[in-house]
Amino acid sequence: MAVLSKPALVRAAVIGRLKSLTHLDGVLITKQEASESSKLVSEGRITQASLRINARTDNVRPRSLSLLPSAQIFSQISKNCLDPYAEFNDSWYHMITSVNFDGQNLSKISHLEKLQNLRWASFNNNYLTRIEGLEQCVMIEELCLDENCITKLEGIL
Repeated sequence: MAVLSKPALVRAAVIGRLKSLTHLDGVLITKQEASESSKLVSEGRITQASLRINARTDNVRPRSLSLLPSAQIFSQISKNCLDPYAEFNDSWYHMITSVNFDGQNLSKISHLEKLQNLRWASFNNNYLTRIEGLEQCVMIEELCLDENCITKLEGIL
């Protein structure tokens, strides 16, 4: 699916979640649009596979003059990744200190409470409406949520 504008992304998210919908805002929903929307919604979540790719285990913030969030810098320069070939187990969650899920079409973030050592996180340019489990991430130093659809922060303030 091509990169969508926020209004198109909202439309796709609604269609993907409401499977029996035939029209939205007076416009007929085509079979192709329904199929692409369903795929977008199913891909809009963090999985173990995406966590392996987007997580880092660094313990020291990078020294940089860059204005980029630390999580973005780690994803570009750090070699401290989770082993993509090893069997995933619960102890890996405790190793993760940084995640960068920018532009991943995420619609929901949940179960962050497993990432107890998370210090730097970037979820920019997604379709997030809420974040769950962040109150357990007591080590977090930097959180980036630019260009999302969050209207209310609950449980973290």
